[in-house]
Amino acid sequence: MRTRYRYLLSFLISLGISLWEAPAVPAPVAPAVTYAKVDFMGAIDDWTWADEKWTGDDRPFAAARLSIDRVFNASQNTSDIVSKYAQLAAENPQDALDQFRWAYSLFKQLQIPHSQEAAQGDIFKVIFALAVADQPHCFNYARLRLLYEPDAPQERSLDERLLKYDPSDVLVKSIYAFTLSESKIKLDDDNAVSIEQGVVADGKYIPTCYRDIGYIYCNVGFNEGNMEYYRKSIAAGRQFLALTPEYDCRRADVEHSIAYLTKRVAENKL
Repeated sequence: MRTRYRYLLSFLISLGISLWEAPAVPAPVAPAVTYAKVDFMGAIDDWTWADEKWTGDDRPFAAARLSIDRVFNASQNTSDIVSKYAQLAAENPQDALDQFRWAYSLFKQLQIPHSQEAAQGDIFKVIFALAVADQPHCFNYARLRLLYEPDAPQERSLDERLLKYDPSDVLVKSIYAFTLSESKIKLDDDNAVSIEQGVVADGKYIPTCYRDIGYIYCNVGFNEGNMEYYRKSIAAGRQFLALTPEYDCRRADVEHSIAYLTKRVAENKL
């Protein structure tokens, strides 16, 4: 089935809402940054942040998130915005707020179908930048790190903490549902399906929610040996494809999954 890192990359580019018919845009420029005496793999593999208490001041990060949301909602010329924040982040690698602005603006850029491919190259740079900055110990920073790294050993407890803080967060709900669907426990399977069906019903993340629930149906079908969930996964994937433009780079993964599941259903075996 799908590996967690494949899910990470695919999930990051799965959050697109817009169906803008627009030409390709240049990639935001991420300046080169020199980090003295920093262990890259050590920083990436350090998951202690997922257990930390949020004792820091979250207000600057909440304000930055709201400001970037407003800018992206009002403008299609967003690559320059990402580049501006990337430059500030490069100049101040230890400043958590500058890293947050760059990471969150890039995350928003990944939501735009015609910008996804260009923006993907900076994903791991951002993950590293968030890891090595002076940690602010606050909700929005932890949330953004989860959105980039839905792979923590203690991810389930982090998901639940984030949702307790903001029960309406559909992005965290989708990550949580996917995590539950991997546990191979019947109650978790049922909860995963229920949670993601709620995201679909919310309607905020159409068409992406069809893709995500398709993957959850696939996991549950595999866990339970239930072909009906495979059929639901295929149907959800087709809904996603019907609502996305041909240049949307998420389509290839969905098309591959549909082809695989269609073959399994036809063979009627697991």
